[in-house]
This record gives sequence, structure tokens and C-alpha cells, in this order.
Amino acid sequence: LNRVNASLEVVERYCANPDTKDICIGPVIWDLHLDAQEVLWVAGYELWSLDTGSGHLELYEIPEASPFGFTFIEGGSDGDLLWLAGGNGVLYELDTSSGDYRAHPRAAGQTPASEDARIDSLLRTPDSLWLGARNRLCSLQLDQEDLQCLSLDPPEGPGLRSQGTWVLHPDGQGGLWLGTSVGLAHFEPQTGGWRHLTTAEGLPGSAVYSILE
Repeated sequence: LNRVNASLEVVERYCANPDTKDICIGPVIWDLHLDAQEVLWVAGYELWSLDTGSGHLELYEIPEASPFGFTFIEGGSDGDLLWLAGGNGVLYELDTSSGDYRAHPRAAGQTPASEDARIDSLLRTPDSLWLGARNRLCSLQLDQEDLQCLSLDPPEGPGLRSQGTWVLHPDGQGGLWLGTSVGLAHFEPQTGGWRHLTTAEGLPGSAVYSILE
């Protein structure tokens, strides 16, 4: 993990042992999340926290998540709560103040073992936690812990045949934008309506990894 300045020059390299530089985060970093306490959480094959003030780096152990790691981090309504997307298809709820955690098994939508169970993306809204997983969009109602999943490949149409739902982004009006491996999708939860945009509609490429309004 490196910190760079506006000129893209590396000004700090963060490792657990600053003297020998031999226990560094990596080799893959999937997501970063900065919480209200200015602690940077780093998701990869392991979960790390970095105190941006002191530079202290700490490894968090969730044994059953190894060796799959974590693909995404989302903050909770409580500043001490984090939602973690496990590469094993399990959603974890972590209390950072105590270190306690609990798992929501198969949050990726009860994926059969023969399929990719990875959770690709998370988005928290006031009432729900949304999960993007391959060709599915799932919502977890936080007050009821009720998980519902929708397929991006409905039986009445060809769908997207997506291999990944890489990013979820609110549209500001209650809907969601989804960046997938085969284009951009918009979902309206109130009506259940979908709209798909692909290279045929002018996208420069198939895969959408980030969305900014």
C-alpha cells in the first residue's frame, strides 16, 4: 500500500514492519474504505487497518475467510461497524471496536458450489445493504435480515450474462446503477424495472468498473 502526492510520487510505503519492509499489504488490494475515525481499511487476501495519523498498521483475522480474502468494504450506520464482502460468498459484519464479527452465509444468493460465489460489490442505503454478485443483485433488509436476490438474466429475456457486478451506485432518486462485465444497468426497486446500456448504445467498452456522477 502506497501513499502518493499530487505528482503521483510515492511518499510513503506502508508495511507492518517499517524497519525491514518485509510484511507489506498485498499482493492484491481490492478495495479501500476510510471510516469516520480516519482509519483506512484495506481489503485484499487479508483485512488490514491503517491509522492514517500514526501510520500504525494492523491485521484483522477472520479465519474462515482465508484464503479467499475480501473483495469489498462498506461502512455501517454505526461508525464502529463494517460490512465485508468475502471472496467465499459470505457477508461479514465486523465490530471494529471489539473485533467481534458474524457471518451471513451465502449472501451472494445461495450460489451453488459449482459457480463463482464471490461478492463483487456492496452499497449501503438507509434501509438496505445491496450486494452485487456476478449476474445477481441482492438486498439485505437491515431491520429484518431478510435477503432477496434478483437475477440480471430474467427468464423472459436474454439478460446481461454478466460475469461480475463490479460497482453499485445510487442514482439519487431511489434507483441503482450497476457496473457489470458486459455494460451498465439501471434498476428501479419501486417498479422492478431494468434498463441496460452496452456498447450497442455507445459505451466505449463492455466492462464498467466505476461510476461517478
